[in-house]
Amino acid sequence: MKRTLHYVIISLLVAVGIAVLVVGILFFHALVTVPSAEPVFENEVFGADEIGIIDVDISVGYVNVYKTSGAEIEVGFVGHRKGLYSTSLSGGTLTVSELETSWMDRLFRSYSKRFGIDIGIPDGTELTLNINSSNSDIETQGVLLSGDSSFSTEDGSVSLVGVTSDGAISISVGSGDVSLNAVSCPSLTAAVTEGNIVLDGADAGDAISLSVENGSVTGSLARPRGDYTVDASVVTGICDVKNGGAGKTTLTAKVKEGTIALSFGE
Repeated sequence: MKRTLHYVIISLLVAVGIAVLVVGILFFHALVTVPSAEPVFENEVFGADEIGIIDVDISVGYVNVYKTSGAEIEVGFVGHRKGLYSTSLSGGTLTVSELETSWMDRLFRSYSKRFGIDIGIPDGTELTLNINSSNSDIETQGVLLSGDSSFSTEDGSVSLVGVTSDGAISISVGSGDVSLNAVSCPSLTAAVTEGNIVLDGADAGDAISLSVENGSVTGSLARPRGDYTVDASVVTGICDVKNGGAGKTTLTAKVKEGTIALSFGE
């Protein structure tokens, strides 16, 4: 009986070892077949006057939106083969979505930074961005937004640099950080479950709402303390921002466990 049990245990361990080896080989093969230079295999071009809204809805792969000196909107798809993403244009809305692929392909892509979407926006072009992802980093640099825009990811970070909008900007992150550098809009909302919100000269004329479950809210705001009416609190941790004031802009900062440390402009 003991000998039989011994054989069963050994057989199970061998089977598990073989399974792990096979998965490891497949995973290694997927990684080594991805070019390290991250080439763009597909590139689509649209007239800037054709598009007022860009909607991106994907599960894996980074999204990078940036300002260009060209005259057209360029959408580049980066990956180790074609057919990862698709576009459709209807009524002034450009939709970028992810094509159905095998679960193993999606697993490999989720562990690689070599897959994603690059979107180039001509300097001076104003549009609305709505970017939603399950597992990716989102970065937007130097673009002009018009209307209410949103950025959300369940597992990844969101970075806005030099972004100006005439509408509200809302950001939602499950696990990751939010970085807002020289962002200006009427209303700014950022919510993080686990991670940090870091501001560098952020500005919103009407309202700023920042909330973190587990992490910190730190950095600087563009205008003086007297421009704000502040409601800040930390359940467990440190808050170094004084509440109150009679400023036009409402600043709300809430952290359950962590730190609030904000400075103001002059």
